[in-house]
Amino acid sequence: MLSNVIWLADTNYRIDMDNMSVRSMAEADDFDALVAMDQLTRMMDARLVFAGYKEGALRFRPTYKYDLGSTRYDTGEKMRVPAWTGDSSPYLPFSFFRSFTLHTDVY
Repeated sequence: MLSNVIWLADTNYRIDMDNMSVRSMAEADDFDALVAMDQLTRMMDARLVFAGYKEGALRFRPTYKYDLGSTRYDTGEKMRVPAWTGDSSPYLPFSFFRSFTLHTDVY
C-alpha cells in the first residue's frame, strides 16, 4: 500500500548565520555550508521534527526573501536573511520547494 503525505506550510526555519555570510554563500552556490547551518536540517538530524523523513538535496539558493519583482535578496529596511522557509518567489523562472520522503526502515 502506498501512502502520500503532503505538507504545505511556511515553516519559518532559518539559516543560523549572519546576513552577509548567507548572501555571499548563496551567491557562490555554497549549498553544503548553508545546509549545515539550516535550522530545519539540524532539527531533523536530531530527530526533533519529521522523524523518519529524509529531505531531498537542497541544490538551489534560498528562496526567501526577494525584493518585489526581482531576484535580489531583500534590500529593504528589514534586510531579511535568506532562508529556505517554504516560500517561493513568483519572480523566479522556477519554483523550488523542500521535499521529504518517509523512510519506514528507521523504525
